[in-house]
Amino acid sequence: MRHPEAGIVRREVINCLPAVAEIAECGSRPERMQCIDFLSMFGRLDEYCYGRAAYLLTMIGVTGRDEADAVAIELDDLSGSVDFPTDR
Repeated sequence: MRHPEAGIVRREVINCLPAVAEIAECGSRPERMQCIDFLSMFGRLDEYCYGRAAYLLTMIGVTGRDEADAVAIELDDLSGSVDFPTDR
């Protein structure tokens, strides 16, 4: 069963996505790596979040070799371990 405040947390996380996308696009390498970590956690919330996270991770993956390696690991982990709750 989902926590009663899960919807609030999800909305807040979704609201910060434009900032994460901006940091991923214009930030330094360490900032992009933190975005990868954040998006990996975000992608586990539900199907919508998974789709947004996968898209943004793919965009970050083209910015450099280290980023591409980290994104590949996270996308593989996400695709193999996500089991979305069915009670909404």
